[in-house]
Amino acid sequence: MKIISKLLYLIIGLLMAICLYIALCAKDPSIAKFGAGLASEIAAMKEVPAEEAPQTPASTTASTTAE
Repeated sequence: MKIISKLLYLIIGLLMAICLYIALCAKDPSIAKFGAGLASEIAAMKEVPAEEAPQTPASTTASTTAE
């Protein structure tokens, strides 16, 4: 039971942090621009160049027909 309550407190804390961030972005839009820039930098770091992307065989991507 203690684990469940700690998990719920963690979820509530995260929701409160998100709400605070939204309120701060509404008050000062430059914060939102900073967050957007940070998110785009993180997304750019995770992108895999096309030549390094794993290739999947056509047989695994083909849809199966229902009988």
